[in-house]
Amino acid sequence: MSYSQKQERIMTKILAADIGGTKTLLQLTEYNGHSYRLLAEQRFDSHAFPTFGQVLTEFLSAAKQSNIHSACFAVAGPVSADSNTAYVTNLPWTLDRQQIEQHYSIDKVSLINDFHAVAAGINTLTDNELETLQQGEPRQHGNQLVIGAGTGLGVAQRIWNGTGYQILASESGHAGFAPQNAQQRELLEFLAEDINIVSREHLLSGQGLVAIYRFLCQRQGHMCQTLVDASQISQVANDSNSDDYNICNEVLELFCEIYGSESGNLALTTLPFGGVFIAGGVAAKNIQALKRSHFVSAFGNKSKMNKLLLSMPIHVINNEAVGLHGARLLASQNTA
Repeated sequence: MSYSQKQERIMTKILAADIGGTKTLLQLTEYNGHSYRLLAEQRFDSHAFPTFGQVLTEFLSAAKQSNIHSACFAVAGPVSADSNTAYVTNLPWTLDRQQIEQHYSIDKVSLINDFHAVAAGINTLTDNELETLQQGEPRQHGNQLVIGAGTGLGVAQRIWNGTGYQILASESGHAGFAPQNAQQRELLEFLAEDINIVSREHLLSGQGLVAIYRFLCQRQGHMCQTLVDASQISQVANDSNSDDYNICNEVLELFCEIYGSESGNLALTTLPFGGVFIAGGVAAKNIQALKRSHFVSAFGNKSKMNKLLLSMPIHVINNEAVGLHGARLLASQNTA
């Protein structure tokens, strides 16, 4: 093998994607076995494209790069049992692994759930990319839980298998919402007027913030803004001069209380003594609200299991690219 051939083999091109209902992040890097050199990166509005193929074509055309060795696409939705097909839950997008490999001449393509990628991305985080809500008593090689509200609600586990963490993705965000008090039962009834089965995701997502806002407005006789969105609620909750400051503060408080309670439910199921990691755009944009809210007390408010839950560390991931970095890491591991 010539020197130039060895160099070509050592330097491989890695394509990573974090595909969500709101945004799609694409990154192309060159990998030498130890580090990455950025070649191209772009964010796309997912709703602006009828198919993922159009996004990928536009990205690769602008990047003017070919000979991609490995790609990993993290998809906000279920992946088929044979890992050949993936569907975006909140978009009419279908990804076919073999079609992508053939059409774009990519040597290896992997399709994974987006929270599989987030869980893998935990290995790439630095200490300053984590905010601690509860110190707990972390156990070495303990199970870990990853949960995150964004466009939807993602959940994954990291389970130690003796040599490393095995990742188990899930669709637990679509499990039924469990109200914990009279106010939350009223909220469930409010949502059930329009939704047949109210899931965790209906509350713990950007649209969940909007739903809670409308519920509290109706409950308190407050004039509800019809065009409000999750980002506006977060902004107003941090602006004490706004007329809607009090109601938006209450929205965030109730949201965080539900978030903590549902995270505690999942923690009882998975026993993550290695830590609970809160990901997703909603948490990253509202870290201070999480810290001052009842998130932690709601997390541990499980009767006889309170002491057990207090031993579990809880961290918020403040790097919204963690899923993209996880996909990149997994793609690079496919280059051997």
